[in-house]
Formats: sequence, C-alpha cells, structure tokens
Amino acid sequence: MSSPPSSLTPQSVQLPSGDRVRAGARKTAIPKFLKVQQVADLAEVSTRTVRRWIANKLLIAHRVNGVLRISDADFRAF
Repeated sequence: MSSPPSSLTPQSVQLPSGDRVRAGARKTAIPKFLKVQQVADLAEVSTRTVRRWIANKLLIAHRVNGVLRISDADFRAF
C-alpha cells in the first residue's frame, strides 16, 4: 500500500512565537476577563456589591497580577 500524497497528510505551521501547531487544529477561544467596575456597570450595582458577591462565593473571580478579574463566561453564568 502506498503512502497518501503529502497534500493529504497533516502539516505543521510555525507560529511567530516559535511554537508549532498542526494545520487544521482547532483554535480555542481566549477567555475575556472583566474588571470589577465593568461587572458593576453591566449588573447596574456598585463595585462594593460585586466584591461582596465575590467574598460570599456567589461570583467566581480570579487574581491576575494582584488584580481581581471575572471571566465573561462566569459572569454570564451568574
């Protein structure tokens, strides 16, 4: 049995960062993170209320470089 033509075999691509990715590989969405103020504005509440939700574990938050951030997906699920 002969090998498939090279046009049908997966090719890898060199990214500017130096990483290699297989062509046709699925791209994962980069999560968007919101600031406490942005969440407060969207929910039409104060930043203190948002921080209270976080402290009471009602809203999931992450610390990024010492600053609280809420993922867009977590906020939508809230």
